[in-house]
Amino acid sequence: MECRAFRMPPDAEHAAAIAALLRAIVAMLSREDTAPGLVNRGSELHDRFALPFYLRRDLETVLEELAAAGFALGEPIAQHLFDDAMRHIGHTETGDCRLDVEHAIEFWPLLGDVASQEAGSSRLVDASTRRIQLSLRSVHDGATDLQGWQLSAGGYRLPLRTETDGKARVRVAGLRYRSFVPWIGLHPGIDKQSPVVLTLIPPPDHSDALRITLHEWQPQNKPYDGLPADLEEAARRTRERFVVETLPAESLPRMIEPPGEALTDYCLDLRRCPRVQNDRDSDPG
Repeated sequence: MECRAFRMPPDAEHAAAIAALLRAIVAMLSREDTAPGLVNRGSELHDRFALPFYLRRDLETVLEELAAAGFALGEPIAQHLFDDAMRHIGHTETGDCRLDVEHAIEFWPLLGDVASQEAGSSRLVDASTRRIQLSLRSVHDGATDLQGWQLSAGGYRLPLRTETDGKARVRVAGLRYRSFVPWIGLHPGIDKQSPVVLTLIPPPDHSDALRITLHEWQPQNKPYDGLPADLEEAARRTRERFVVETLPAESLPRMIEPPGEALTDYCLDLRRCPRVQNDRDSDPG
């Protein structure tokens, strides 16, 4: 058995938690007389399981199965395994609705057909596509039904799936877009789509709408003064790229239904949507 593709743990405690998880899984499987049947996930592997919400639910199932088999890992280890604060981009609230934006997993294609790479010691990937997760939840632990809330991205209505996280209902969607144009990459005809503009629209007679702009770099388009000195400085830079503005009802932009080819069961791909002309098109960022 080979276990691979783990990201670098941030500290020794996280590394130990991952090692404990793998040892418990191997120990549990070694006691099974028959191997369970394989599950054909199909496109879900690059769609559903690219979103942190579903990865967390999947990890919960794994820990429950380990505990039922006598290999419970304990709360301290579980806390380290569920700790993915580095995915957090930003959050905001209006009325009783909270919007969370997190980094999701994007699968960058290897550019193996670039002849100039043959003489080097590494291979290029096209890292220009970004995937994020957007989730809506009630501020008061499910006290409000969020079915009337709408979310748009780049001018297109974002279909939200209604899920349950064990405590309350959550409305979840993934979003893919091109964050920059690489000097060598795929799809040369697609321009960058950053900054991405989200619009959170409440039901009628509720609080004001919000416009959230997700910048890839400093909002003023100026260079940073070197690398961040520490984790707090890095977090501050991330926070300043998450810009929230209030939108009165009369200023709400027109929301467009996305084309079918841009939708999967769990994600909207802005790269497959025609560009929407709006007041942010002149933003050089």
